[in-house]
Amino acid sequence: MDINDVTMRFLQDAGPGIFMPSKVLISLYADGENNHSDWAIDNDVPTDKMGVIIKDFQKEFPAGTKARYIKLKAFNTQKAFIFADEIVVR
Repeated sequence: MDINDVTMRFLQDAGPGIFMPSKVLISLYADGENNHSDWAIDNDVPTDKMGVIIKDFQKEFPAGTKARYIKLKAFNTQKAFIFADEIVVR
């Protein structure tokens, strides 16, 4: 399957202890086990920024990028809640 982009949406509200991940790792697999490629997206929202913040972590891929399986990993360095709204693969 051709992959154009992958987007994950996260919410941060520091008051009640909901934080965005420090980074998101996207892995594309052709066969499910081997032969994969990894991309990392770093968070640029400060953890002390107050109020409700919604951010998309998005990675666009070059034309012709193919994958059968996609693995997403959100890193939680605050040891708090992570709220993911949706994952979109186009």
